[in-house]
Amino acid sequence: MEKLIKAVISSSSSSLVNIIAPFEIRYLEQCLNCIESDANSSPRGDSVFFTSPDEVLKEIGEKNIRLDIEKLKSNSERLLSLLNKIKEGIEESFTSINENEGLTKTKADESFWEELRDFARENSVVIGFTRVPRNLIFKGKKILYPNAIVLAMEMEKSEINKAPEQDAGVESIRVYAELGEAANKIAKFLRNHGFKAQVSHPLGGLVLYPLLAAKAGLGYPGRHGLLITPKFGPRQRLAAVFTDIRNMPYTDSQEHKWISDFCSNCGLCVKECPSGAILETPIVNQNGTQTTIDQKKCFPYFATNFGCSVCIKVCPFNIMEHSKIKETYQHKKDEILKRSG
Repeated sequence: MEKLIKAVISSSSSSLVNIIAPFEIRYLEQCLNCIESDANSSPRGDSVFFTSPDEVLKEIGEKNIRLDIEKLKSNSERLLSLLNKIKEGIEESFTSINENEGLTKTKADESFWEELRDFARENSVVIGFTRVPRNLIFKGKKILYPNAIVLAMEMEKSEINKAPEQDAGVESIRVYAELGEAANKIAKFLRNHGFKAQVSHPLGGLVLYPLLAAKAGLGYPGRHGLLITPKFGPRQRLAAVFTDIRNMPYTDSQEHKWISDFCSNCGLCVKECPSGAILETPIVNQNGTQTTIDQKKCFPYFATNFGCSVCIKVCPFNIMEHSKIKETYQHKKDEILKRSG
């Protein structure tokens, strides 16, 4: 049992390097005629794990790992099983690209989209459709196809509300694993109907998910940088399936942009972040995106406290119904307009 627990601990901090890197590096080397990031693209948040993993692990340090060994005993086998499922999902996301060979369809009829939506619901996934801007492809990454089916899967509220305890971390890992599996199933669904597909796994990924999901009309990023949706609040993980289907029914919308204004007047996540990683004033980047998180403060705490998730737990959209928050926000906005008029 002790060896099993040590395996779980050791994999938690370096899992991105050990799981993603071999498959991703091989894919990027072979992806010669792909859609690349542009000059305004941002690096992936975990890029520090790839560029200087030893420094990051040294900064984390074993002495800082807040672990309850007795609690880990009950979940160690499950955690290893989930990590293995994630590894298999990431591997499949890259190796299954070979299954696109010979597929030539690029136009779908209306019945296909209804079948796809039904299939997504059967796999506990909410989907949106959009075209991928190059500046949302992470710096140094590439994708095969210009259109995206963006996927969102809920993390259970009862588990996330235990953050930053182990149960919340296990729930987060569970959704990474199950969403990765669902994304691969949706890609297979597309291929079975004659369409090419490429999966971007929820762990790691090739694009900036919150902004891509916002473009697809699923929600809008909060001050903590996480997507907030009407159905799940901030409590979801995201993935994407890229395809070259030409008549994709884009769901682009800005109807959720009011969330940004609400968050700028809230700041609960800023106050409650255990590591002080959420910036009081976001940094506006040259490409128009915003940096809201200090990764050097976030990642060490994230890696040593079961994925943290405190910002999700304290977010008003996790505590209250989305519709009630929107109603109150709109009422206050109307009152301000009346007084100013």
